[in-house]
Amino acid sequence: MSQPNERHVLLPVICEHCQQKQIVQMRARSEFLAMYPQSIKCVKCENSFDVTIPDEILGGPFLPSQ
Repeated sequence: MSQPNERHVLLPVICEHCQQKQIVQMRARSEFLAMYPQSIKCVKCENSFDVTIPDEILGGPFLPSQ
């Protein structure tokens, strides 16, 4: 779980099954890290899909604000 003073960025991802746009919270760091896959469960269709991002997912997925 993230610490209160830990920096994060919001990253949009799209479910490969139903095309629902969603947002995940990712740790923000200044150094470059290798990309690696992580599994996310879609908030709409509840299918899991992989995303490849440069750091750990801290929260989400969340539906984007309208």
